[in-house]
Amino acid sequence: MRISILILLSLLMPYAALWGQAGFYPVDSLEAIVMNPPDDSSELSALYWLFNELEDLEPERAKKLLRTQIDRSSKGGHNYWEAMGLRRLAILQIHVGHYDSTMASIERSVALLEESDDPRAEEAKIGSIINHAVYYQVAGELETAIVRYEDARKLAVAMGHDEYLGKILNNLGIAFKRLDRFEPAYRTYQEALALKRRTNDSLGMANTLYNLATLEMKNNGAEPALKLFEESRAIHLARRDTVSAANVDIGIASAYYEIDSMDLAMQIWTKAYETPGLRPNRLEAISMYMGLGDLHNKAGNYERALEFLLSAEELVNPGIDAYMRTDLKGAIGIAYSQLGKASEANEAYRAFQLGMDTLTELKRIEYGQEMSEKYEAELRNAEIERQGLLIERQRWRSILFGVGTFLFALIAGAVFLLYRSRLRYQRSEAAAALLEQRQKITEMEQRAELNNLRSMIEGQEAERHRVAKDLHDGLGGMLSSIKTRISLGNEPLNNAEKMLDVACKEVRRIAHNMVPQSLALSGLTGSLEDICAQMQLEGLDCELEVTGQPELRLGEQEQSMLLRIVQELTHNIHKHAGAERIFIQLLDQPHQILLTVEDDGKGFDPEAVKAGGGLGLSSIGSRVNFLKGDILYDSSPGHGTTVSITIPL
Repeated sequence: MRISILILLSLLMPYAALWGQAGFYPVDSLEAIVMNPPDDSSELSALYWLFNELEDLEPERAKKLLRTQIDRSSKGGHNYWEAMGLRRLAILQIHVGHYDSTMASIERSVALLEESDDPRAEEAKIGSIINHAVYYQVAGELETAIVRYEDARKLAVAMGHDEYLGKILNNLGIAFKRLDRFEPAYRTYQEALALKRRTNDSLGMANTLYNLATLEMKNNGAEPALKLFEESRAIHLARRDTVSAANVDIGIASAYYEIDSMDLAMQIWTKAYETPGLRPNRLEAISMYMGLGDLHNKAGNYERALEFLLSAEELVNPGIDAYMRTDLKGAIGIAYSQLGKASEANEAYRAFQLGMDTLTELKRIEYGQEMSEKYEAELRNAEIERQGLLIERQRWRSILFGVGTFLFALIAGAVFLLYRSRLRYQRSEAAAALLEQRQKITEMEQRAELNNLRSMIEGQEAERHRVAKDLHDGLGGMLSSIKTRISLGNEPLNNAEKMLDVACKEVRRIAHNMVPQSLALSGLTGSLEDICAQMQLEGLDCELEVTGQPELRLGEQEQSMLLRIVQELTHNIHKHAGAERIFIQLLDQPHQILLTVEDDGKGFDPEAVKAGGGLGLSSIGSRVNFLKGDILYDSSPGHGTTVSITIPL
């Protein structure tokens, strides 16, 4: 969930100042021009700027005005004003996720500006190039977006257009940040901030500080970002722009969320959510709803959490926001599960798992494409180098051809014979080496199998000795005592019956250690719970954590092996470690089962114990090898022990 919120923050405020600012023209004056226009150009200009003024105040009316402006411009042949309207329409389409129609609007606006003889058309081309870059940026084609931003940047510098340049630098920094290219992103934001201060653009300064804050949060953590967020918020408040300040509060809440100040994050998010007139864009709204939903989940307010999470889901575009959609499904599944809605929870969890699988496959494909492109580039470079060498070689051949033809042929023949002889020798040597290597591998595998069998037999023999000792020392002693007292005739019958009950319990304990019935009755999880209960009876604090359903993914033999491993480990801890606490964790992961057993005992040197031929570690290792797993001992004298066992599926 936190990762998705960070991704959202990098996109929250890049587009708020792409075009004109509210308050530039009085609304009444613009409406008067629209009602009684002196000419077509004045009417179209008034409609365009009236849309800008009403976009935040009356969005539906503003959209109708923009459509009217585009239609009248088209019918009247006013290419410049039609292009300007289509540019604004493209930004609206990007914000609401209508990406298919966005490019059509952008390309149409570019074509119209090329045809226009209006002197302002050349400057307007900068905006169209920015539109191109914004489209590619939102679509995830960041390298292409950066190229288009650089094109727009060169044109803005050449024309001395500081307003456009500031917007380009902000968006260019966002693209660098999303590619984790933090150094160029930081330099670009600093250049933008210097430009905003030089031109006294307070709104631009606030937005750039916000972008710098999200960069700091992604690169260096939330704490250094908070100061920049607060500076941005202070500028908005000084401008009496409480709505923009509330948008910054969304970022501040996310920062507190990252440093686990959950109550404060909840308070700020809730306050921002309740701000009158707050109209966050789609990505800002998703960020806020996801954060509030996650916090309400953590607080146990599952009905409220579900309300926010479902609101976020309505805004997510499945084709673009795959990471966010996957995280949302997981959080929604938690809320449904806690509310007892099993069917809805299962559906959400299935969608979450499918999303995780899809993202993994996409990463694999992207990596393959990247490697393919690098390989093709290397092939091209090698071909260029080869062609250069061929040209150079041909030149020297032409010079020496008349003089050294016979000598060249003689040397070439000798080299060929030598090469063929050497090649045969190398092949025979390689075949012999391969045969020897295969023999060694076969011998090593046979020795490994013998070692595993020997360790298994030794472990079984040790188990038999332990059972015999339990029968002799425990059960045998009890039965002898009962027999002696009954034969003397001075033992009350009820006492003898109690002693027989103890003997029966001892018999069940020994039988359970040999073939744990709980594995068949309660499954692997129930058997582990029995082991924990036994350890607690022995005076140790034992905690068990099991995730997923490992019983469904492991066969009976694998479960029995894992149970034996845990019995051996806990037996060793109880007997040798002098521990007070045991933690057993069994994790059901996508491609493996992870077993971890920790204790706070006196620890030991694993290598020394292995070198000494310790039967317990040998038996455990043999069982892990049988399961084709890996085992790691993390222990040193006086610092406890952690044993991690990974079993592939």
